Amino acid sequence: MNKENWYITEKALQRAKTEYEQFEGSDFVGNRAVFILCQHLEPVVERGSILVEDLDFLVRQWYDLCDGLLVDADGEQLSYTEIWAQFLDVWANERVRFPKTDYLALALERAKAYKKPRPEVAHLDSPKIQLLAHACYELQQLRQDGQFFISQEDAGRIIGKGQKEGRLLLNLLMYEGVLVLIEKGRTGFASTYRYVVNMSGSKRRMLTKTEFERKRKAALERLKSTEPDRGNNKS
Repeated sequence: MNKENWYITEKALQRAKTEYEQFEGSDFVGNRAVFILCQHLEPVVERGSILVEDLDFLVRQWYDLCDGLLVDADGEQLSYTEIWAQFLDVWANERVRFPKTDYLALALERAKAYKKPRPEVAHLDSPKIQLLAHACYELQQLRQDGQFFISQEDAGRIIGKGQKEGRLLLNLLMYEGVLVLIEKGRTGFASTYRYVVNMSGSKRRMLTKTEFERKRKAALERLKSTEPDRGNNKS
């Protein structure tokens, strides 16, 4: 498991622990905590690439994280072996039908793990814009249908700002050709976008200092050549 996936999995373990701490319903089966754990692990663990026995270290880490939280109906501490037996029953028999996925949180966690910007936004000089773009890309990857949803408010929260800034940067990414608007949102519904993957990079890029100076001089020359002959206009 690479560092990026390990970080995401650790977050899933923490969310499972937090949710069980806040659980106030009836645990008549006695495995509610483990069931919640499996709900949070399903979206981040690829069943086809790992054997159930290889998940022992994750379950053990979650058990240690819970630190006394896991008790039976009489309030007695459950041993790790008892928890592992419950996990085998839930996971191996695929009893989780509705995994718990916070797509935005998961996408943002993946985006923060990037070591360098994606080629589509490598020409932009703002880490915040790149972070937003990376989160959009990861949202699309998670949905697996070539599109994703995101609101202006959520876009703003990703960069630590508000709705206004989120709207401006989403518009910028559309202008840059990174995003395409599929369906505009309405009250209560986020807009739908498509992230345009272009591994060769954007056609738009920042100019070097030399290129900028050359273009600036050319623009000034054009302005001078179009100025009216003020001497000839004197009355």
